[in-house]
Amino acid sequence: MPRTKTQPIPSPPSTYTMLLFFYSIVVILSVLTWTECRLFNNFQEEEIKRVGRLVMDCGQIPGMSVAVVKGSDWWIQPMGVANMTSQDGVKESTNFVIASLTKAFTSTLLLMLLKESKEGYTIDTPVKDILKREDLFPDLERSRGTTIKDILSHRMGLARADLALFSGYPDDFSLQNLSRAMSCLPIQAPFRDGFIYSNFMYSLAGHVIEVLANQSYEDALQARILKPLGMTSTLTRYNFSNDQASLAQPYMFDNGKVVPVHHSLFRLPVFLPALGLASNPRDMVRWLQTLLQQGVSPSGEQIIPPDVIAMTQYPVTPCIINQLRPRFRQPELTFAYGLGWFQSTYRGFRRIWHAGSLYGFTSVTWLFPDIGTAVFATTNGPARPQNTKNEIKTLLSFIVDPTLGFPSWIDQSNACNYPNRPKNSLNDVKKLGDAILCNDLTNNSSFIWS
Repeated sequence: MPRTKTQPIPSPPSTYTMLLFFYSIVVILSVLTWTECRLFNNFQEEEIKRVGRLVMDCGQIPGMSVAVVKGSDWWIQPMGVANMTSQDGVKESTNFVIASLTKAFTSTLLLMLLKESKEGYTIDTPVKDILKREDLFPDLERSRGTTIKDILSHRMGLARADLALFSGYPDDFSLQNLSRAMSCLPIQAPFRDGFIYSNFMYSLAGHVIEVLANQSYEDALQARILKPLGMTSTLTRYNFSNDQASLAQPYMFDNGKVVPVHHSLFRLPVFLPALGLASNPRDMVRWLQTLLQQGVSPSGEQIIPPDVIAMTQYPVTPCIINQLRPRFRQPELTFAYGLGWFQSTYRGFRRIWHAGSLYGFTSVTWLFPDIGTAVFATTNGPARPQNTKNEIKTLLSFIVDPTLGFPSWIDQSNACNYPNRPKNSLNDVKKLGDAILCNDLTNNSSFIWS
């Protein structure tokens, strides 16, 4: 329509209006990038929930939360209750203690600081050169030769000594104090001659971080990883009384009954670098996306150097956990430990994984870096680490198989007896279970696993 003399010609938009328009677009796009996408259709979601409820019933698991990541898309499903007394349901924001999944945060942070060090430190740098001490361990060979790679890959040959976690420590007992106790650990195997899992070595790694960063481990982790990734709900310190609204209550078996775990057991500040973080699926999605995107955060920033991620996932210490045919219907093989991650194959795909349990809480993470996929699940009890881990693996297998292009081999008939052990005597089942050749993994208490 042609303009008449009475129709004013519109003036061009002001610079302020244009900036406001573009800023609005940026905000909208940033919100869209952190919007849950439909990885599954309605039927698939209901099937995952059904299998999830089934394994929870089998294992008497009070509450569980699951997250799936594929590229920039993600999906979260909370199930069950966070507290059996109040019957408060698990939410996406409910925090669970993720125990040894903390180790990957510690190894990643330490390698980042090594890479930035003015002295040019690497994973092959002796620990004594950083801490300026030559009396760290019970013998001269370890005290002089132990490197960062050694303490992160469980090949020190020193006793695991997890009973120390039951004894507790004074609130003012620091990581530096704990580092001075390393020389008291008994020698259990020759140096670098096999896999012996060690929470103490990751606490020592936390002290190395403090020296390199010139700040507490907690502050360094917040500043370099948690805050940049937007993991604002993840807790480095927690009090079950103060954080009751956001933290699930853990449970254990006592004379056949599921009962709450006493909160005082979680006062373990010196083991924070090994097993102390509490997180939720929303924050863990951000962590997993960053790992799968070679260190680029969901907001598009390069937070972790790609070579740091590659180094943490490189196999270092041989560690065989096999579940192979004919004893197991679906074969999988863990063959080594890297720097904070187990290295394995699953259905022909490279799988990086870790599990962790602490006083009722159990969590498992699987990453498939070559296809940009990851899954995470966490529970609040009961305290039967290996059983609960298998129940979680049942659900993760059911979720992952279609993503890898396979029909799921988990169904209602076998979901409760994963990993389908032979029906023999109890002793035979124990011998034919997970064929674990990693020293000491079979020697776990009912409270602590990996």
